[in-house]
Amino acid sequence: MAFAGWELVANHLRAVADAQGPHLNAGQRDSLHALAARIRQHGVVIADEVGMGKTRIAVALARAVTEAGGRVAILIPPTLGFQWREELRHGGIPDVPNVIRSLGGFLQIWSGALEARPWFDEQVLLLSHGFTNWRLGATTQRWRFELLPLIAGHAQHALGGHYPHGFKAMAERADPWVRTAATSIARYCARPGHPEIRRRYTALGDETIWPEANKAVNYQNGGAPRQLLQRAVGLGLGAFDLAIVDEAHKSRGEDAGLSRLLDGTLLAQRAARRVCMTATPVELSASDWDQTLARIQVDQATRAQLRAVIESYSTAARRVRLAWRSSAEARGAYITAAAAFQAALQPYVLRRDKRQDEAVILFREASRADASAAREPIGEGKARNPDAYRWQHDIAVRPAHLDLGWRRAVCAAEALSFVVHGHDDPTAKRLRLTFGNGHGITTRLDASAASAEDAVRQPGDPNAEPGPDAAPQPGVGMAPESAQALGEAKRAERATWWQQVISRVVREEGALYDHPSILAAVAEIEAYDAEREKVLVFGRFTGPMRALVALLNARAMLRAVDAGMPWPQSRVAAEDLAAVAAAHQQLGRVGTFDLEVINGILSKQYAEIERRREALRTSLFDLIARGLPTRERNAQALARAAQDGSDQGRAILAAAIDQLLDSGRRSPAEYIGGSGTNAAHGLSPEVVADAFVSLIAALRERDEGDADGDGELNAEEASSIWAIIAERLEDEYRTERGRFARLMNGATQLSTRRALQLAFNRHESNPRVLVAQSLVGREGLNLHQACRVVILLHPEWNPGAVEQQIGRVDRVGSRWSQVLEEVVRMDTRPLPRIEIRPVIFEGTYDAYHWRVLNERWDDLRSQLHGTVVPYRSREGCTEQELAFARELDGAAPCFDPNLLRLGTADRKGVTS
Repeated sequence: MAFAGWELVANHLRAVADAQGPHLNAGQRDSLHALAARIRQHGVVIADEVGMGKTRIAVALARAVTEAGGRVAILIPPTLGFQWREELRHGGIPDVPNVIRSLGGFLQIWSGALEARPWFDEQVLLLSHGFTNWRLGATTQRWRFELLPLIAGHAQHALGGHYPHGFKAMAERADPWVRTAATSIARYCARPGHPEIRRRYTALGDETIWPEANKAVNYQNGGAPRQLLQRAVGLGLGAFDLAIVDEAHKSRGEDAGLSRLLDGTLLAQRAARRVCMTATPVELSASDWDQTLARIQVDQATRAQLRAVIESYSTAARRVRLAWRSSAEARGAYITAAAAFQAALQPYVLRRDKRQDEAVILFREASRADASAAREPIGEGKARNPDAYRWQHDIAVRPAHLDLGWRRAVCAAEALSFVVHGHDDPTAKRLRLTFGNGHGITTRLDASAASAEDAVRQPGDPNAEPGPDAAPQPGVGMAPESAQALGEAKRAERATWWQQVISRVVREEGALYDHPSILAAVAEIEAYDAEREKVLVFGRFTGPMRALVALLNARAMLRAVDAGMPWPQSRVAAEDLAAVAAAHQQLGRVGTFDLEVINGILSKQYAEIERRREALRTSLFDLIARGLPTRERNAQALARAAQDGSDQGRAILAAAIDQLLDSGRRSPAEYIGGSGTNAAHGLSPEVVADAFVSLIAALRERDEGDADGDGELNAEEASSIWAIIAERLEDEYRTERGRFARLMNGATQLSTRRALQLAFNRHESNPRVLVAQSLVGREGLNLHQACRVVILLHPEWNPGAVEQQIGRVDRVGSRWSQVLEEVVRMDTRPLPRIEIRPVIFEGTYDAYHWRVLNERWDDLRSQLHGTVVPYRSREGCTEQELAFARELDGAAPCFDPNLLRLGTADRKGVTS
């Protein structure tokens, strides 16, 4: 079926937008109308703020294209396949293949082991951003590059009637998967009615120098054969009418993986369109707009015109932030530049922001009503600030309050800044810049281990970003030869002396458990937990993050021991001993630290936990069977398979469900009331069944194990996939460790991440604290259902990254919005907020770092949030000055999709 064109797609979008239903909200329907008006001419950037449902808009567009006979490629961060397939299924596009992440995964479709269609016969494909991040070189296994010489050989035969010399012998030796793939792709390229495919296929035959394409060494980065191989793989994917790019701000460089995939691999039909999705189309500078527009294929001449407008606006915005009170000329210049900026970008950019979110509107109305009634002391700036639902307040670490050793270490770290100022000393400079967040300490304790762990990535992770870990590691001193070569021997000696001052503090065993920043974070986290709030912590460096998790768990364990509460651990693990000893001292527990006493108490209370879990195991499958709805046939089949499985599998399943049901928050008396099912009183069948279904959904890809593809698991299929799920359960729950706080970093298995997401989103269960490495956790994860607090252990330089981090909890249907609705309905106060808590080590580089980040954040808000004058600058202003600020707000660029259908008189309602 040939693609019927964009007019038909636009008509379908308008029909969906006009239809009423719960799947799309009013703002999403407005976006579909706006897409219908734009997509006929060019690509579009959907820049809705984080958590407002961009994916559903994109899915509606994808369905419109498929119903018009077109093909769609969706390029996503590799960890988001599960969420995208679920959204596609809910949006009427079922049975989309799993994400293509690697060459091996691409070729597997031709292995014969899978009963599946070739990629080019699928209407919708999901591709990982990092799909083309191939490590090719002289030692590369042949199967990784054989596709190019094989396809090129077929193409040359089709062009000239003969194969290249040596082709048949090479084909006989080739990997069977690759040989089958090349033959299949060549047949596809010969089909009539595929001009773009035919053109690339012919060009591949013309441009490939066959002997060179048959040598592994020629496939290194930048080599022509590598680029031709990417195009050959693109033939196997087929030609697309629409490319949707999720998280399109990532990998901005021309040589980055996403750029290679878009511009070097993906094959577009002549009238194809691109739609980019990103909450942060501009991050660090206005020049980011140019790359974003290039990704939707805005031509160079148009982009050159737009660059001048964008730069003029950026300059005017920076100037007016400095002179908005005093200069009418600066205000006027800004208003003119903003109008030009909006007019220039409006054809390409759609953006809904939180000012139109129902919960934000409710918060704004309630806060204004409180201020008018003097019920809540909110200042003028806060009362008029639609972003006030986010409350940013520091967790301050004050050097003056530290003990003598830490004060000396701080002074030494600061002294290094003067020693290395103006000089190229990466070791001392790195130590100074990272001391405030603890990474400098970790590096000095075990430099190679810390850096290696920070860089670990799972196969499905986003690409590692270059950062401080790429810099040389600091040593205790500098080599004299190096200092003499620079003519800086004395300076090197001073740097070494200051480094030794720090070493006397940080080389002590368990130094990180006493690090002031970590202790400050612990105090705030425990205060939130006392109020039954979960906390999401973001960091960059694994050492401090791991220390934070260990210390939180040790303190929670000791408090449970002292209170006689259950704790899912029978003894202190050897690797936790230092953290527990530190926690014992910090909590001021009576007497000296006695491991045998603690282990004795843990062993005794764990026996009670085991009795409770044994009771749950006894009644578990009966409860699940009675609680599962009839429609959950696959869950019923899996429950039967689990019941017939091993004793160990049943025990781990009971332990997992027990922990999801908040066992750690209840006293033994609430659980241990007798024997048999009486010991699990209070657990209704529906609650246990819901926990089972949620657990299975987190640990199993949709349709995984459904060998015959009929959508239902028979007994054999259920037994087979349960064995895999049981292994994943064992990986997550086999270790007896505290789960008050958990770490999610690059080494965390993908199945474990999904289990963590499930548990963190349940208000009653552990973990109460999730500590996530920024690159792993800031995109794609929904962590908003039970959390409204974000602590930034290691603030980023990029405000777009921070927006993504906050966006994990600031989403539609968040815990914050649910609590807000309850507070307003019950007419109680204070109003809840989403809290953003950067840990700032005052007097160190952290404080400067945060100031720079805020200035960059102001630039981002001026372009995306309609906030020209930061609200922190409006406190204490006169009414005249506030009028100036409101005038500038009203002139700020607005890309709301509903604006096209509004008159100018209505614009105020959109931007207020």
